[in-house]
Amino acid sequence: MENNGQLKNDKRLSLIQEQLIKFVRLDFSGNLPVSEKGDDIDAIIIGMNTLGEELNTAEIIKSR
Repeated sequence: MENNGQLKNDKRLSLIQEQLIKFVRLDFSGNLPVSEKGDDIDAIIIGMNTLGEELNTAEIIKSR
């Protein structure tokens, strides 16, 4: 049986997967929420949020 921490991790991993699908579709909008845990999943989320911002900026510059 899973505990609540594992269920929350699963939800965060699902959000990461959804964001990756958006990136594949060239949709770089939105940020994933960062928890107060400061764990590896949060580090990945911070990296993805930064990547999304950078890709969005690159798309804006490219379209000028």
